[in-house]
Amino acid sequence: MNSNLFCVFMFSCMTSIGINSAKCQQVKTAEITHDLHFDSTFHDAGTIVEGENLKIRFTFTNKSDHLIIIKDAKGSCECTVSKYPKKPIKMNEKGEVWLTYYSKNRSGFQHKTVTIITNGTPSTYYLSFRVNVLKKVN
Repeated sequence: MNSNLFCVFMFSCMTSIGINSAKCQQVKTAEITHDLHFDSTFHDAGTIVEGENLKIRFTFTNKSDHLIIIKDAKGSCECTVSKYPKKPIKMNEKGEVWLTYYSKNRSGFQHKTVTIITNGTPSTYYLSFRVNVLKKVN
């Protein structure tokens, strides 16, 4: 009797799992859209010598159906400064964000991030780079 009860229990569990997994397969995942499409959000700058300034360009396209405004771009430290379009970016218009990294008094591997704040979806984008700064020999 116990073995029959066990078989009925297992059959019920397996049937329930099968039904639930079929329901899960029917649910479509929401597609995440980005108003700004960056060609790349990461740059490996290689190696520079302490004191050199590094300039990096990130390009993007407005893929939305409305104007996008970049409200702000903040670096993870004072050593990274950003330059970005101040005017609204039209639909399908391309643009650039320039980052300047100042390596004075810095050495070793560095990883820096700039946070871009927009009026779009998502409202926040992250651009980052890494660089190895060699100590300047006097």
